[in-house]
Amino acid sequence: MPCPNCGSNHIYRSHTKNVTEKLIRELFPFRYYRCHDCGWRGVKSHIRWRKISKNVFSVLYVLFVSALVLGLLGVVVFLLLFRPV
Repeated sequence: MPCPNCGSNHIYRSHTKNVTEKLIRELFPFRYYRCHDCGWRGVKSHIRWRKISKNVFSVLYVLFVSALVLGLLGVVVFLLLFRPV
């Protein structure tokens, strides 16, 4: 993860300094980082969007297939209960 100020790859996690930073750390997907080279300190998201998007598509696929199976099962039950004589 490069530094947004200088582009260096020498950044590391920084400790929170006060209550406001601790609150931000707990409520949002941000972590504080500091750059070794330029001294920049700030927040960056620690979420890996590729992994999340892969998981979201997996969940949506499972929900879609489940909905299809439940729909077909509902049709079969309906036809069995209300079949014409």
